[in-house]
Amino acid sequence: MKDYIAKLHARPSHEKRRFSMRAAAGVMAAVFLIWLTTFSFRLENDIAQQGAADQADANFSGLAAVTASVGSDIAGKFGEIRSTLSALSGPGLPARTASSPQAAPAVVIAPPAGTPAATSSGSN
Repeated sequence: MKDYIAKLHARPSHEKRRFSMRAAAGVMAAVFLIWLTTFSFRLENDIAQQGAADQADANFSGLAAVTASVGSDIAGKFGEIRSTLSALSGPGLPARTASSPQAAPAVVIAPPAGTPAATSSGSN
């Protein structure tokens, strides 16, 4: 290699210039070929990543739909419970509505009839 470089130094400057241009073109061609061969791999990888992003978007939109469906199902069940409780409320249990919230009715537990506490007047 040292001998070849020594021969190049001995040549005229236009031949040196021609050699350097050919060497630069050869190196550029090699870099371009390497870039071109790896470009298809990068392009496929980008397409795969875009497909993965689209799949993630589809999964999240499906999750949103399921969440909305579950939310409406729960709201429907609470509506059924509310209507059942309002149908069960009788004279002892006043019906409460969402527009007029009330405190829970006080529960008075009376002793069974015929027991000494039920027949006493409360004063001795």
